[in-house]
Amino acid sequence: MTFSLAGLLSAGAMAQYPYTIALSGTVTNCYQGQVVTVQTIQGTLPQQSFTVALDSNTCSYSVFVSVSNQPAWLEVTTLCGGMMQYGSDSSQFNFVGDTMTSVIDLLCGGGTYDCLQILNGPDMPGTPCDDGNPMTWGDLWTPACVCIGADSSNTVDCLGDLGGSALPGTFCVWNNQPGLWSMGCICVPDSGNVFDCLGVVNGQNMPGTYCVNFFGDTGVWSANCVCETNSGTFDCLGELNGPAQPGTACTVPGTILLGTWSFNCICVADTNIVYDCNGLPNGPALPGTACDDNDPLTWSDTWSVACICAGLDSTIFNDCLGVLNGPAMPGTPCNVVGPDSSYWVTGTWSWGCTCYGDTTLYTDCLGVPGGAAQPGTPCEDNDPETFGETWTSNCSCEGGTIIQPCQANFWVLQAFGSDSLPIPYELWVWNLSSGGSGVFTYIWSFGDGTSSTDPYPTHTYSGNGPYVLCLTIADNSGCTSVHCDSISIDTNGMYGGVLGGEGDRTDGFTINVQNPSANSVNELDANNDIVAWPNPTAGELNIAMTNNMSGNVEVTITDLNGRVVLNEARRLINGKNQLRLSTENLGAGMYMVRIGNGTENVSVRFVKAN
Repeated sequence: MTFSLAGLLSAGAMAQYPYTIALSGTVTNCYQGQVVTVQTIQGTLPQQSFTVALDSNTCSYSVFVSVSNQPAWLEVTTLCGGMMQYGSDSSQFNFVGDTMTSVIDLLCGGGTYDCLQILNGPDMPGTPCDDGNPMTWGDLWTPACVCIGADSSNTVDCLGDLGGSALPGTFCVWNNQPGLWSMGCICVPDSGNVFDCLGVVNGQNMPGTYCVNFFGDTGVWSANCVCETNSGTFDCLGELNGPAQPGTACTVPGTILLGTWSFNCICVADTNIVYDCNGLPNGPALPGTACDDNDPLTWSDTWSVACICAGLDSTIFNDCLGVLNGPAMPGTPCNVVGPDSSYWVTGTWSWGCTCYGDTTLYTDCLGVPGGAAQPGTPCEDNDPETFGETWTSNCSCEGGTIIQPCQANFWVLQAFGSDSLPIPYELWVWNLSSGGSGVFTYIWSFGDGTSSTDPYPTHTYSGNGPYVLCLTIADNSGCTSVHCDSISIDTNGMYGGVLGGEGDRTDGFTINVQNPSANSVNELDANNDIVAWPNPTAGELNIAMTNNMSGNVEVTITDLNGRVVLNEARRLINGKNQLRLSTENLGAGMYMVRIGNGTENVSVRFVKAN
């Protein structure tokens, strides 16, 4: 049984965060220094987001999270293998000061090394990095695990990279030996320098010197730079007497590039294999072949010698057939030839120099000729927890909105008349149920042995309570939720929450369940009308009114105790006006808006939701 609105407000005055969640979990295949991000979601207050470091030995975490409402939802995320992993859970509390336990476990892939040789690490090809050059920006790991950023230079370096760092006079490697790039971009070896077994120029880890293997065992560097111990030889993947020995085949970490293990256990890509502009060995994306630069204002996009995808624009007057100043420009007619060359239809050159003709000749995203499953139309991804998916331009069914769990909820308030005074022996119940599919069936249990399936019923009690009022909702996706509250009135017919007892009158009282989507009850004078929406509101309140007031007016918002919580000066014209008021800083409850100039005024009630 939840507290009434008055009970919640009094509990908030006693303790700012009355509930606690003891959150814990593990991250399978974690890496050194990994953290998880914990945040409150789905309206859980207060809004929080913070990081927690994993225990490097157990890959576990634990933290206490204090919240002020229920049910409370937490989401845990972490970055591994270049992708974000997600997990969430909810907690329902039994009383103020209650602590619930929540366990959220995450899984980091199956064991991929990133560009820094960290198992399941975040530095995968395509993710941000820092190349140490303050003159570049947008640094990313390439498929070959090289950190490169963009700069304003158009210089192609000795490796064919636009704006690259392999310039004449800089460091290079030739036949596993250090050297320098010459002016003719030849890597000239430096015979006075050698690499040690850790790849350091003239380092101390030379063959025959002391070493420590992957498991902390001491040994001696062999002639082929393997740390040999009394227990055997560990290969380049740390496996005792394993097959990944220097000189054997390997795959460059984080890529599909083939290579060979070097004497210092670095997987060096095979330079005899020609990689295309997408990093694929002997792939089709070679310089001069077609590509897409994702710029709708260019056409005839091709890979350059520096593997930059660039197209033609209006400053180059080649038409879509490659003719200088030719007539086949985007937007002009063209001919689309059928698959068997037996027919053609008239089409139009697109900005990408594709001749698009009669769409009935083309299949839709489901393979149906001229079908309705075109990009941008609705589709179904068969995920019962999402809705509103559409076909993308590449015929992928995406973009669905996650369905939130259904939640039964209502507020009980004293009824008020047009004079803003409370109406004895009458209560308003605001049906605030939400989430799920949005299509609900309702069962109201009034606590006196009667019930109703009307979403917004009216019911009269024979006594003054307390009665346990319960609402059960169910949607068409199998979600069910129940919310209950104790209601009663005092001897004056006023809402008493869980109060009641001897000496009360037995005249009874009436409850009217209100529809929150309906407009508020307007308070009008002879020459003014006013309406406010949305009601209830969670943020901005819109007010439309037709009045005979003009000039400066005072806009005042008061709570149920008559306390002024907002006061502003606005200017109206004689006739139709529309105002917008921010209610984000107001607490949950009912309020009154009054607009007047000292001699005339108009007012309307509204409810502020969480």
